[in-house]
Amino acid sequence: MNTQEIYETIEAYLAGEMTDTEQQAFEAQMNADAELAKEVQLHADIAVTLQTQDKLKQKQHWQQLLSSQVLNPKQEQSEPTLLGKKNNWGGMTTYLLRIAAMLVLVVGAYFMWQQFSAPDLNKLAWQQWQETETIQQWSGIRGASTDDTDVEKASFKKSLQLYGDKQFEEALKGLDAVSTQSSMFPDVVLLQSMCLLQLQRNEEAIGKLTFLLQPQNDNLLKDQARWYLALAYLQNDQTALAHQELSKIVAEQSVHWDRASDLLKKLDSSK
Repeated sequence: MNTQEIYETIEAYLAGEMTDTEQQAFEAQMNADAELAKEVQLHADIAVTLQTQDKLKQKQHWQQLLSSQVLNPKQEQSEPTLLGKKNNWGGMTTYLLRIAAMLVLVVGAYFMWQQFSAPDLNKLAWQQWQETETIQQWSGIRGASTDDTDVEKASFKKSLQLYGDKQFEEALKGLDAVSTQSSMFPDVVLLQSMCLLQLQRNEEAIGKLTFLLQPQNDNLLKDQARWYLALAYLQNDQTALAHQELSKIVAEQSVHWDRASDLLKKLDSSK
């Protein structure tokens, strides 16, 4: 594809205009091509920036209107009556109308300010992570089989304990002892990604979580991995990719779909 075709494909992806098959194929391309993923995020960031600038202009417009009414009110000239006296009722009516107009402007400016004030998505993502990160799925060594060595099982159990003790760097080192051929390897990758998220090493965590979601990895941890991936994207300011993962969670009503639905609303309100 030439540059124009690539841009048109990215815009169709971000606008949700692709079929499910096209979307899956394009996401597979992004997972395999880091430069394409960066280009998609750049387009998403530009769209958000343009929307933000438009809201800022609206807010400034309301502020200018309010300022002109409050700080520079027009001096009304009261016309004399036939008796040569000041028409006090007319002056009072004008004054009340001015007050009413000012109140309308104040209320309008307040609602515009509320709309403009976007939620802190990084903070929201971290809060959701702290509330949902758990190692309860490993109450036993869920993924272990008779083919796994005692050393691998012991290393995994020790890493779980270290994670629970908040020794995330040490937990990562212990997981290196488990072979990629082990039946526990998907569990190892998820625990590694959780350690990385705790250490705020989001890029590395995203790589491991994306690996877990590949079609060939048919395991029981995908739902949890997708939720963690959406939060990692949010913490990494990759809002378009976070939106895609959250939408899938809601559509499939998988783990934490209610939380995903709430985050989607906040994401949409921040555009």
